[in-house]
Amino acid sequence: MLAGEDIVLFYIPVAHTARDMGGEDLRDFLVKQLDMWMQWSNSMYIKEIAKWKMCAVLKSLKDFKGAKCYVGVDLSSGGDLTSIAIIIPHVVGDVKKYFVHTHSFIPKSRVDEHIKTDKIPYDLWIEKGLVTVTETLGGIKTDYKYIIKYLEELVKEHDLKPQLICYDPHNASAFLSDLEALGFDSVSVTQTAKELNDATVDFRLEILAGNVEIEGVEVGKGDKKKVVPVDELLTWSIANAKTISNNYGEIKIDKDITTDRIDPIDAIIDAWKPAMKEEYKPDINESVNDWLEQYKKYVKGGE
Repeated sequence: MLAGEDIVLFYIPVAHTARDMGGEDLRDFLVKQLDMWMQWSNSMYIKEIAKWKMCAVLKSLKDFKGAKCYVGVDLSSGGDLTSIAIIIPHVVGDVKKYFVHTHSFIPKSRVDEHIKTDKIPYDLWIEKGLVTVTETLGGIKTDYKYIIKYLEELVKEHDLKPQLICYDPHNASAFLSDLEALGFDSVSVTQTAKELNDATVDFRLEILAGNVEIEGVEVGKGDKKKVVPVDELLTWSIANAKTISNNYGEIKIDKDITTDRIDPIDAIIDAWKPAMKEEYKPDINESVNDWLEQYKKYVKGGE
């Protein structure tokens, strides 16, 4: 019979495999091995987390210089996570794709607290640049000026062209006064199932169809080489998301407990509605400029 320490050593590789597989494999491990019964299949937003991980591509914002984008902002009520999402619709062949970038913010004085309550390595995610620590306002609540600065620097660095900034109106008064200085068009998104249903449904369908792209990195060697998501916080948040519906069957995402964070996904869905409606139209001026550049190179090469 296995001793206590032997049992732990036996479960470690099994746990790693279940975690990496996600979906039913993870559920079976939690239920059968750890005796944790979960309401899993009916309400989970993405039932097979492997489908989400397949969205990882070897692209980053650097590959979309000068692109049009839509911005979603999920504002915290105080010391919780605040997230921003950048969605860039583009066409690959004749298929519309969506590159998604997210970033989150947390007050300095709340980091240790959230590491303990959420049981998540915020300190490591901060080191990796996935989360920005805000230090003003006593480090107790998120200073929205950090979000404005982050967006402003991102737009400048990659020459992005925000078409619309979509935000949750709750707790937004302080944010709006700073947002106006950027000069971008903005719209509030009411956080109801009626308002969010179309975007919530479409985002999930596009994930399952393989049309959502998130930044990835290549790991492994040889036949085991694969691309995995860079943003672990984003992946964790989508694993936390479940759906709830109103009396009309319209849905929005929610979470089971207060320590489950879905803020990055909330930010994405806020901006998804205008992004999914955008029709790709070639920029005629850009096409002409490209042709002129190529012609100049041709003429110069013939001299």
